[in-house]
Amino acid sequence: MERLTLELPMMYGDHHVVEVRSILAALPGIAKVYASSARQKVEVEYDGGQLNAEAVKQALAARGYSSDSLDLPPVSPRTKTITEYAVGPGGVEEFVERVPAWGGAFGPCPGFEVLHPGDVHPADR
Repeated sequence: MERLTLELPMMYGDHHVVEVRSILAALPGIAKVYASSARQKVEVEYDGGQLNAEAVKQALAARGYSSDSLDLPPVSPRTKTITEYAVGPGGVEEFVERVPAWGGAFGPCPGFEVLHPGDVHPADR
């Protein structure tokens, strides 16, 4: 068995841990996966006869989890949440906060791609 440890700066929440584990579980030869959003690291134990380290890195990078750099777009007024005033049913006043479809405060978030009706989730391709 081979062991690989990668730093993944984009794995900063538990939803990322779930996504990374899902990506790796789909690869042949994976024996164990330990992923930590607190440490932003993943440790993979795999069969070197079925898989190599580069294939693991490529599978993660293809879904937005590159170990090379933290490539976040600059924060601008466009990427912040938008708070709107609205009058709801029965005249109830409320403030509604929404995140534009193109991403949250840091831009697109791996594992939370915007899906439209009829789209196939990337994990199901």
